[in-house]
Amino acid sequence: RLTRLRNLEMNFNEVGSLNLSGNVALELLRYQSSAQADATQRLNRIDLASNSSLRHLSLPGHDLVAIDLRANTSLDDTLDLSENPGPDGDRMTPDIVVPAPIFDQIPAENRMGVISDAEAPVQLSLTADVMSLPESGGAALLTAILNRTSTVSVTLTLVTDGTATLGVDYELSAMTLSIAAGESTAQATVTARDDMDMEGLETIVITATEVAGAQAGTIVVDLNLTDDDGVLPLVINEVLYDPPNDMPGDANGDGAREANEDEFVEIVNISASPVDLSGFMFFDTAALDMGMPRHTVPAGTMLGANQAYVLFGGGTPTGSFGGALVEAANGFEGRINLNNAGDVLTVQNSAGATILTFDVEPLSNNPNESYTRAPDLTGEFEQHNGVADGVLYSPGTRADGSNF
Repeated sequence: RLTRLRNLEMNFNEVGSLNLSGNVALELLRYQSSAQADATQRLNRIDLASNSSLRHLSLPGHDLVAIDLRANTSLDDTLDLSENPGPDGDRMTPDIVVPAPIFDQIPAENRMGVISDAEAPVQLSLTADVMSLPESGGAALLTAILNRTSTVSVTLTLVTDGTATLGVDYELSAMTLSIAAGESTAQATVTARDDMDMEGLETIVITATEVAGAQAGTIVVDLNLTDDDGVLPLVINEVLYDPPNDMPGDANGDGAREANEDEFVEIVNISASPVDLSGFMFFDTAALDMGMPRHTVPAGTMLGANQAYVLFGGGTPTGSFGGALVEAANGFEGRINLNNAGDVLTVQNSAGATILTFDVEPLSNNPNESYTRAPDLTGEFEQHNGVADGVLYSPGTRADGSNF
């Protein structure tokens, strides 16, 4: 438990929670979040009640809206909570409240992102301990938290929205919360309800309304509810969003290099049973925003075991393509229309549930070749020429040209 640990510095890591209850001798804690960290890899709460010897605390760039430092009366060297959202959600606002005696004993030049509770208005925020919960047994703890205690009780009502339905897809343990005078938190639990319906990813949006006794700060929580029913054994294995120039870019084999027509998406059934693709819809970001699919798979389309499905942007695909099912875009504007940057491919089933996505942005370097998984089916996306030397794409087959 490292009970004698005095200094802990772990800057630019991606650790989303810290238990320091056993580190009672800790005097210095420095942990600046990584710029690449997502919400699960940043701190949104931390319990420092056992760390009464702490003198230097630096936690910039995390997701803290409030912090309880009442036990940390030895803090006198540094307190840096800059670039945390605080109760108003603005990372640039120095508004995380700390006790006046601690605030006053730290040199002004070493205080960042904080204000004294002698100056701060009482402000309410709503947080959750997780951002995503599985349909089977998932739960999220909601916390209504004040930036400082109040002399009056604070009450609020919780209102739900999103694509998931309260009472059908999840339960909420309380619709109203009250924070007693002298206290700083009240909690409710979101609990997922398991069912047999294939729904894909759903969203839960919870907002604190009718706030009385405090100002309303960040009062909206967005959660994802992940489905465990009918998980399809499909992977996007290769995407060509930037066909090579001139004739080397004739990926669909129809004798003409045309950028929109030679784009393709390759999906593989990795199971030993057929998968029904009837009604599956393909979107780029613009088409998804308009609700107009770039392609809809015809009824009765069955993808065989270990078989690939290749969707080209257009033209007349010509060739064997490793025995893959091959189609050309038949929907909005008659093309897939993937931009070379800032675009996302979304594949939905016939019910509109998202099944697969491919984000172009992390790979947006105008490669003039496809991105393919290496190894096929299980690996990360890499530029095709780096996987199969001299080969720029392989629609319907593995990167080395062999059949799936």
